[in-house]
Amino acid sequence: MNPSERKTSWILCPLALLLSCGGGTSKPPPHGLGFLRVQPNPAKVTPGASVALVAVPDEANSGAPGIAYATWSIQEANGGTIVALTAVGESARYTAPAQGGIFHVKAEATPVGWYAPIPTEVDVIDPATVSVSVMPSKITIGGVNGPVPILIPATIPLTNQDVTWSILESDFATVASTGIVTILANWSFDRSAQISYDPKRLGELPGTSFHIKVQSQEVPSAFALVQVDVIR
Repeated sequence: MNPSERKTSWILCPLALLLSCGGGTSKPPPHGLGFLRVQPNPAKVTPGASVALVAVPDEANSGAPGIAYATWSIQEANGGTIVALTAVGESARYTAPAQGGIFHVKAEATPVGWYAPIPTEVDVIDPATVSVSVMPSKITIGGVNGPVPILIPATIPLTNQDVTWSILESDFATVASTGIVTILANWSFDRSAQISYDPKRLGELPGTSFHIKVQSQEVPSAFALVQVDVIR
């Protein structure tokens, strides 16, 4: 190689190195700024039932961007279905398969590389293991006992806590529907309730005791009863 060739080579080598490094004009986005968690975690549903899931960014520092878009997937084959509920995809509805088991659902977000996906565990359980309880389990209406307490149910161990409220005894339900006794759902999805009544008409009820039935919407065979004693 003659001196002129060596000089040309000396100029081109650092230029090629500069271009291979991007020329210093742009840098890839920093990685590992946080996690993209799916909540609730774990989630418990029965075969064929659905549950709402949410992708929640867990930022490691304030430089992490918001979710531009999230895509959902189920890691196991035949593990049910997942459908995004919003345009951005931060929430989705999971529907369990017909068979029980433990499955994992994850959300992945763009910009890619900013958030590491943390899947949620979805436990598809036997409906026979579901139970409902209510606090308090016994109340009194009428007389001078003060305000009627709020009834708060728990559907164990389901993620879906939605319940249906009704009067168990048909004869009481028919008379009460005229406005004597009313079940007032307080929170969204009927997750608590309070009893309202007309004290002047309690004598029209066909007895001095009846029951409020609190029934799981996901598993109708699971329910609890609240005894209601009537002071005329």
